[in-house]
Amino acid sequence: MTVMLICSNKALRHRLQDLFRAWGWVVVGETRTGPEALRLVRARQPDLIVVDDELAEMNLSQLMDVISQDRLAPVLLLLSPANRWGEELLKSQAVLAAVSKPPNETDLYLAALLAQANFAKFATLEQEITRLQDQLQSRKLVERAKGILMETLGLSEQEAYRKMQRESMERRTSMRTIAEAIITAQKFYQNRDKKQE
Repeated sequence: MTVMLICSNKALRHRLQDLFRAWGWVVVGETRTGPEALRLVRARQPDLIVVDDELAEMNLSQLMDVISQDRLAPVLLLLSPANRWGEELLKSQAVLAAVSKPPNETDLYLAALLAQANFAKFATLEQEITRLQDQLQSRKLVERAKGILMETLGLSEQEAYRKMQRESMERRTSMRTIAEAIITAQKFYQNRDKKQE
């Protein structure tokens, strides 16, 4: 596993490096500032980002927002019990696990594994959502194309669907592609008719 350390405390950074190396993980970069962190994270693409809640030179919630929006990597937050913004930081979508400072070895290890596991789960859920949205869009297009065939060719709903299905099989393409072609053709003829008027 590759790890990026974003931590302003030098002693804590060295402690984390020692722990990660002892586990056989590779620290691919470290920084104390937010802007430098984003540059390094994008360049090195770590498997895990460990972020100290006392980051210098950048609003920490802004950094979390960018990491979350760009789906850069899971974040393990090192949280000071005295940090009054801790609860807000934990609400960030980028933070997938947290451990209090100073972290003990077992808690840090488990939190790192948890962050990675949660990141993988969210990635799977996002893929499923995208697949379902695509499926829904395909159904809408097929329904619309069916309606066009029913109206223009005087077919029943079942006949229109079967006609599209046959075309799909004969052309070895998806029903969505056939539906899109029917919709495009209808638009073309409608525009042509308008111009002729």
